[in-house]
Amino acid sequence: MMSIFSMNEQKELKIKFIAEKFKTNEKTVESLFSKYVALLPRMKEQYLAHVMRSLEAYIREKCNAPLFVITCKPSSDNPAMKGGGCASYKKGQFFNIVYDSKLDAKQVRIVIAHELGHLFWIAVANKEYEENHEPLSSIFGIFTIFDKNDFYADKTVPFQHDSWQDIVLDFSQLKNKIEGIENLS
Repeated sequence: MMSIFSMNEQKELKIKFIAEKFKTNEKTVESLFSKYVALLPRMKEQYLAHVMRSLEAYIREKCNAPLFVITCKPSSDNPAMKGGGCASYKKGQFFNIVYDSKLDAKQVRIVIAHELGHLFWIAVANKEYEENHEPLSSIFGIFTIFDKNDFYADKTVPFQHDSWQDIVLDFSQLKNKIEGIENLS
């Protein structure tokens, strides 16, 4: 099945259209696209990034930890994974999640949501890391996946474009507004 929104489908046509709308040359658009493609593998690994960034911001603010960071990465050689994941935590500094690289995308989201649940209960509910909050971490994970599925299934519909040309035209209108030109596409 062809996706009309993939740049790889009718790539030359799309690059030409974009270059014309933004009054630049096709080689510039092509070069920018090839640099964008280099980021794609990293983007695909950003499971539940909205939850991670929200927790980071909350902890930075509420716990006076301005450099606190959450990381998340796959591991192929960690026997502690056992088809799941684990995390390490240093208060005020980091929360590192590692998950089994053999998991499918749906299971990765489940594991990460569960591990983020541990951080939530430590940082937000002020529980000790050593306390048993396994079921609570999974409950937090359930809330997270409910919210994410609701977002994909229902809430994103108003944000979607009908065609790839509509996307380009919306950005062209933004460019025109920035340049003080109104209602031209």
